[in-house]
This record gives sequence, structure tokens and C-alpha cells, in this order.
Amino acid sequence: MTQSRTGGKSKKMTVSAATSRLISLILKMSPSEILEILKTVEEKELEKKRKSPRINYFMEVNYVVDDRAFSGYINNISTEGVFIETAEIFQLNSNITLTFALPNSQGHIRVAGKIVRITSEGIGIAFDLDIQTLLEKQKPDADLTVNTAPKSLLS
Repeated sequence: MTQSRTGGKSKKMTVSAATSRLISLILKMSPSEILEILKTVEEKELEKKRKSPRINYFMEVNYVVDDRAFSGYINNISTEGVFIETAEIFQLNSNITLTFALPNSQGHIRVAGKIVRITSEGIGIAFDLDIQTLLEKQKPDADLTVNTAPKSLLS
């Protein structure tokens, strides 16, 4: 049983009745409304699978895929990956190396990963090592200057 609010009233509804109601509402929607609802539901499902939360983070990124250099913008970031806005066409599971500034940092980090998601807006990248582990393993040098503790990485 679930709670449903209709016209300000609260009533109990079975999962079966809720599913039937959803289907009824979907059948009345335009194709673009259906696609928007699907996108929202899929994003919520993807969030459940993530081990660490994503934060909005707009930052320039340079990256290399198949020995070709690109630049673009990070849309969001977590310790395990980023989403890059791009109109470029890539293959799923392609290796990628990225260089970008970390949140709360004056320096840049270079990190390897794989393209794990492709949408019309861009590509989702899963890092080979989460950023916190990477920072603990690497020492700052000319290419990697990090002025933040790993725990405050995404704060």
C-alpha cells in the first residue's frame, strides 16, 4: 500500500492500482512528455547505482580518446567519475585520460577512465581509480598540484 494525494485528499493505493494509474496517465501524454518522464526515471535509477553522490560542477576539461585530444566542460563530478558535455561521437568503453581542476583546488589532476555512458548531451566517465585513492597514491609535482585534503574533495 502506498499513499496517494488526489485533490488534497490522502488515500491508500495498492502498487497495482498505482501502476494502472501511471499507465493511464502516460497514455494521455505526448511523445515528448513520455520521453522526459522516462529520462527522469532513468536518472533516478542511475543515482541509486552510484556509490558516491554527484555534485554540479562546471569546469573546463582536456581529454584524450584514441590518441585524439579534445576539450569540453564537466557538468557534474563525483569521486568516481564525471559527466562531460560534448557533441563528439565516442564508443562505449573507450579509454579516456582527463586533465582538469578539482573542486576547492588551485591545481589540476590527470586521471584515466572509461566512457561508460553516452547520451545526446555528452559522455559519462568512470575513473579507473576514485579521486581520493588517486590523491593518496600520487605526490604533487608540476602536473599535479592539489591543495585540498581528500575528505574535502567534493565539499
